[in-house]
Amino acid sequence: MAQNTASINLYPNPTKNIAYVDYNLSGYNTNGSKIEIRNMLGSVVKEVSIESNQGTQAINVNDMPNGVYLCSVVCNGKVCQTKKMVVKH
Repeated sequence: MAQNTASINLYPNPTKNIAYVDYNLSGYNTNGSKIEIRNMLGSVVKEVSIESNQGTQAINVNDMPNGVYLCSVVCNGKVCQTKKMVVKH
């Protein structure tokens, strides 16, 4: 049976305009998968749908205040991978 693996790479970090998220969701069903960005209080401040098992998603962070955020890939209804993201304008 194929093992499900999820990996994300976030750059540039810290970011000020556009953050890029490279993702690879090997073995996961991407139906309903998404990238979530949460502030340190746990509130979702951005959400982007994922259409394929791998790719790069550009996320505009111009409207987000300076701070530390958690960028997570959610697959099959659960968090598969999380990285820390710093926004600094």
